[in-house]
Amino acid sequence: CLTVFRQACSTQPWLSCLLLQGWGDRLFVTELSLSRSMIHSSEQLRSDGKLMAVLLLLAMLQVPDAGASLTATSAPTPSSNASQKSKEAIQGQRQAEDTANRASSFAACLRSITGSPEVRLPGTPNYRDYANGLRIIRWHSPAAVVYPTTVLQVQAAVLCAVKFKVQPIPRGGGNSFESLSSGDGALVVDLSEMAAVVVDAKAMAATVQFGARIGNVYSAIYKAGVSAGKNLTCLGGVWPQVGIGGLAAAGGYGSLSRKYGVLADHILSARVVDAKGCVLLANERSNPDLFFAIRGGGGGTYGIVVEATLKLVEVPVVAVAHIGYKGLDYAVDLMDRFQRWAPSAPAELTFTYNLVRAGSDIKLYYLGKAAELQQLMYQHSGLLAYPGAVYRAVECDVLGSRGWLAGSGWAPLSCRSDNMEVPQRVEPGGVLMKDREASKYR
Repeated sequence: CLTVFRQACSTQPWLSCLLLQGWGDRLFVTELSLSRSMIHSSEQLRSDGKLMAVLLLLAMLQVPDAGASLTATSAPTPSSNASQKSKEAIQGQRQAEDTANRASSFAACLRSITGSPEVRLPGTPNYRDYANGLRIIRWHSPAAVVYPTTVLQVQAAVLCAVKFKVQPIPRGGGNSFESLSSGDGALVVDLSEMAAVVVDAKAMAATVQFGARIGNVYSAIYKAGVSAGKNLTCLGGVWPQVGIGGLAAAGGYGSLSRKYGVLADHILSARVVDAKGCVLLANERSNPDLFFAIRGGGGGTYGIVVEATLKLVEVPVVAVAHIGYKGLDYAVDLMDRFQRWAPSAPAELTFTYNLVRAGSDIKLYYLGKAAELQQLMYQHSGLLAYPGAVYRAVECDVLGSRGWLAGSGWAPLSCRSDNMEVPQRVEPGGVLMKDREASKYR
């Protein structure tokens, strides 16, 4: 329209002046109604550009506040408002129908997986508990939770997720404080039904499915070691209900780490399901970059690790000890002394320091005999020189020492192995759901 005006009215300075003052390059025609008396011939209107320009200008001069009507969209009428709301309602209904159909098709894809793994969907009883893990600080609402029992089912679940553009998120133990083992609108691939542990005591290795909880892994390795006349274990954390998959993906620091490193350092090889649903072997020779990434790079970031072969260590005897200090009279000096001595302590010794209102508490975990630990603490640490310090120590096998670490706190000093084996599945109201720390967060 600007071009027509400029060409038709170039000989009329007053028209050009109106254009410049009123609209300039922001001339937009949204509605124009011309009376029959102004248009004598539609053919003439279409063929004569100059007449078109004049008619446009006349119409503007006849309509009140024509400038506003041409520089901005006309104010909507009540009927147009109703029409717009009706369109939005129809569009919203269609989107809701599409979403429902998509969810139904996605669920059907999961249910069609060979072997029929368990599938939990929104709206089913206790879904929120199935959808989320143990120690969480935020609730999620995933699109579905699937419990595969085989690697083939994990592959099929990933393919369903890719087909429907749903993010697959693996879950081992469900202990992610950041709630990384679930997600809104995601597919949670819960590996808790995949918890087999195969130990080769002669080769000092164990192949572990990554849905296993670390306490159950410790127990299986220990029992296989005893049968072979060895006191075997693997690197790992403290709490038995933590899944080995998430622990390895985050590194895996524990009571043996000052001596042997972290769990990720002891992974020999792994099988990983990628985004194409393929199973990849990852080790130093095959897919080395992937092998590097999955050992400390975060769970589920590069694929779903379904199993791994771990290097084992032999620990003949462990001395566990406890030092208690009542009150806070020497708390500052004690903490200062501990921090100055601890870095130079032998690698065989791991410790935890707890400071509470009632006093201080130091737990010691030593790869050796109790007599050796006692000599070290009395002659070199300086931690027993404070008034009121109470020192106790006992020797355990490696499984009993792990049980003491997991359940002692201020409890009596004793070797425990009865608290290592835990249920694999998180069931609403079950043992793991009643975990003290989980209850605090819920």
